[in-house]
Amino acid sequence: DKEAVVRLLTNGIDPNEADYDARTPLHLASCEGHAAVVSLLLSKKADPTAKDRFGWNALDDAVRHGHPAVQKLLRDSGAKLSVGDTGVRMCQAAADADADTLQVMIVNGVNPSEADYDARTALHLAASNGNITILDLLLGLGTGIEVNPVDRIGGTPLEDAQRHGHKVAVQMLADAGGVTGSGALEEVIEAQTKAQKASAKRSREDLVKQTVSGSHEWREMEEVEERLTDLWVQIELLKTAMIDLQEVVVTPEFGWRFLDGTEDERRQSSAISHEFLRVLDEDVKSL
Repeated sequence: DKEAVVRLLTNGIDPNEADYDARTPLHLASCEGHAAVVSLLLSKKADPTAKDRFGWNALDDAVRHGHPAVQKLLRDSGAKLSVGDTGVRMCQAAADADADTLQVMIVNGVNPSEADYDARTALHLAASNGNITILDLLLGLGTGIEVNPVDRIGGTPLEDAQRHGHKVAVQMLADAGGVTGSGALEEVIEAQTKAQKASAKRSREDLVKQTVSGSHEWREMEEVEERLTDLWVQIELLKTAMIDLQEVVVTPEFGWRFLDGTEDERRQSSAISHEFLRVLDEDVKSL
């Protein structure tokens, strides 16, 4: 009910208010595929990175429930699928020959070479099963996928395909640059180790950024920054007004009055204005 949401927001309800499961209006609208409500909430600063009690954010919900229009809205607002089990989800989709889920996850920013707890990737599973459709999808990504990921026991997708006797899969992987146990594989492992360390570092940085940017303290800081910006504008206007009012002077006897043009009064007005601007500048710099 978009109209009801509008009324609540108009009456000051926080769009990031959560229920007992830490689920926000954005979570629920994303689950149901209500693109108009999602767009409205995002325009009112609903947090697309907020996670519920189960560790899911709104984009996770939109993906799980198959709402591509909502997924795009959330992606455009900076949402990413939650880190943690994306490798497992990719491997499961490959094992199930679920090309649609794989495609959706890749479109939503999941690394197609993301590994599970055994360091196995979707390409390993597709090769083991000899699933040509999934292999074609993954290898079609070109440089976007690691053709020779090494699992926990040192195996590559090409070795999996060979071991299970999938000749077409073997040929596809070999044509794409797949390798087996050799000096070339050792070089691959060394390069992957470096890449994995770099990726882990980036993931930690992304997680910290998501956690900090989605916190209550961060939103409060943004609100303070907005207020300070408004204050700065008002201060600049006040400084301009003081300069324009060089011909107005304040005296204990008469308060504010226009000068009659005497030299002493002009000097007094100038001194008052400059002292005010000096104090004002010091106060602003201390903010």
